[in-house]
Amino acid sequence: MKYRIGIAFISSILLLASCGGAERPSSSHEASGVVFTDETGVSYEQFEDGWHITDYQGSEKNIAIPQSKTRDGLTLDVTQIEANAFYGRSALEGIDLPSTLTTIGENAFFGTKLNSFYATANLAKVAENAFEETPFLKNASGSMLYLPAKNNPNCIAYKQLSTPTNLEVPQGLERVLDGAFEGASFANDNPVFSSVKYIGNKGFYKANFAYTVSFPEAIEVGEEAFASVPLTSISLPSVEQIGKSAFKDDAFLSQVALPKSLKSIGEGAFYNCESLKDLALPFLGPNENEGKGLSYLFGTLADVQADRIAGKRHKLTFDHLTINGGKLIQNVCESDTFGIKSLTLEDIAQVPTYAFAEHPELEELKFDNVKRFDYGAFYSHSIKEIYVPTTTKIIGEKAFFSAIEFTINFEYTSDAVNNGSSIGIEYHVTYIDVGNKCTLNYRVPNPYKQSSAS
Repeated sequence: MKYRIGIAFISSILLLASCGGAERPSSSHEASGVVFTDETGVSYEQFEDGWHITDYQGSEKNIAIPQSKTRDGLTLDVTQIEANAFYGRSALEGIDLPSTLTTIGENAFFGTKLNSFYATANLAKVAENAFEETPFLKNASGSMLYLPAKNNPNCIAYKQLSTPTNLEVPQGLERVLDGAFEGASFANDNPVFSSVKYIGNKGFYKANFAYTVSFPEAIEVGEEAFASVPLTSISLPSVEQIGKSAFKDDAFLSQVALPKSLKSIGEGAFYNCESLKDLALPFLGPNENEGKGLSYLFGTLADVQADRIAGKRHKLTFDHLTINGGKLIQNVCESDTFGIKSLTLEDIAQVPTYAFAEHPELEELKFDNVKRFDYGAFYSHSIKEIYVPTTTKIIGEKAFFSAIEFTINFEYTSDAVNNGSSIGIEYHVTYIDVGNKCTLNYRVPNPYKQSSAS
């Protein structure tokens, strides 16, 4: 779909000052060196993500930019307007832009008489000064400037015109560009952004959410998107990507719903979130294939120690932590930095050596579809009872060793008992080295009848 921009004449002084186009910074995408100018006077340069508009030297009053251009048999989408591309082009009065456009660069329409602009939700980045010295920017009412789409006046939140306070949630808002609602406050203490799908870097940085906020359709959350925000809970049931430091320094944040749809999460996403005591993670690390420790999300040991010296932070202990997949590493939960009172593990192939060792505060452990526990995985704990389902096939030496008395209950099946001391397959119960502190039971799943103990 294409949209129309109206541009009137600008002063001859501005035209002379900008003749030939101002110098533009290099694009973040790599250029191929292929450059051409079409019959309308629009210049294109090939980049790895498609054609970028770099200049306009035509004399037409109205032009239309197509969704794609073909050059020497190569057809690519038109994706960006580079910096200064239409700077001072007073002959141009109107332009149609394609829905393939994702970026508008610095000073792209600086100083024109641009009165209206229509965007699409694909427009992910607009330079802070792209519309400076234009009627479009100056004539906006209210404290926020939105880039409207046809039939959707609040398609994209672009820029603050003054300190935004007591805002109503815009209906139909789909994308929040970088820093759009920084420091903003809203009329509703528990706002629901029902149609927002993409939140840029620092999109709501230091925004004044009093209690809870919900983004039921949000797919991407940028870096520091909700950093230094005083909210207590946030709902992101559809999120797939969370950027670095997204919730950094949210001191009151106690509830976050992270769904199975999550594909990646940035380092330090929950740095200094000391009130977050109940957390469910679909994996622990950047993604489900790369395991990290809790410090990846909450800050490294060096970070925590530096905070302690400054009197800012103490050991963070979770009331309940759930990890629902992915890979685990050794020393996942550094005992001098993090604590866990209750832990649930699901759909994990292997719990490595010393993954959760030396945690005397750990009182409850639940797991399902965990294939194996390596040497000393839970060495030293305060768990009184452990239930092992048949989905677990290997338990290594001293995996659950503890100085306190506790019981390990193995789920019983007709082929599970091997010579009265091993639970069959590769359970290796005889190598657990539990000493006199542990009782081993075979246990029927329902009604949980117990048989002989070793």
